[in-house]
Amino acid sequence: MKTQAEPIVEVLAELVPDQGMTLARQHGSQALATAQAIEVELSPHLGGNPTYAPLWQQFQAQPVTMAPALAGVLQVILAADAALARRLDVLLASYRQALSTTTTINTGGGAYIGGDMTVSGGDFVGRDKIHITGDGNVVGDHNSATVIKRTGMTGAEIAALFDRALALARRKPPEVREDLESAVEIAQEETQKGDDADKSLLNKALDVLLDKGPDILELVLDAILNPAAAAGKGARMLAKQARGTLRRKDAETLIYNHV
Repeated sequence: MKTQAEPIVEVLAELVPDQGMTLARQHGSQALATAQAIEVELSPHLGGNPTYAPLWQQFQAQPVTMAPALAGVLQVILAADAALARRLDVLLASYRQALSTTTTINTGGGAYIGGDMTVSGGDFVGRDKIHITGDGNVVGDHNSATVIKRTGMTGAEIAALFDRALALARRKPPEVREDLESAVEIAQEETQKGDDADKSLLNKALDVLLDKGPDILELVLDAILNPAAAAGKGARMLAKQARGTLRRKDAETLIYNHV
């Protein structure tokens, strides 16, 4: 029988290798948000604890190898903190519910391959013979195939995230609309400055979004933290801190709603 810690570590192992990009692609944004909420709950007890921080860092670098050791440590932590254990139980149940939402693909007798793949120097056969070289998701049918390449966002797609955030801000109630619009514009401007960004100004903008438009903040953080963005180290650090705060608020809301 698994300990309480083991499935939690399994969630973390899905999250840490690529900051949850694969998890979000395969299971959706709700699964990612809940996994991140679990990480936020545990961060002070692992990365924030000098005794366990080295193990946490090793797990982040080698999640599969270090999972058993982390599970053992986490079980000790949970045994000593019943409130934390209860909160994680709620989050784990929410995560499993998110995973239970699946997508059914009718291939018509063809082949489906989910995730990243490379076919080179050989054949991919989906009913009829189809030659594919490259990376991407492949859906093969009787005599055709669709290759969906995922190589990260482009600069234009990053700009589109900010545009969506600004459009969302403009639909907010009048009493907060101007503040939200200004915050999005400042966040975009400071992100584009790279390492020359005014971190104090950016931090104030993120605080406004957290307080008055957390849904808008999600889009802004996605833009800042994407590898294709021009954000400097300071901006990324502030964005990660804001995401951690946002996840804690999400976790508190989720736990409150289950009490």
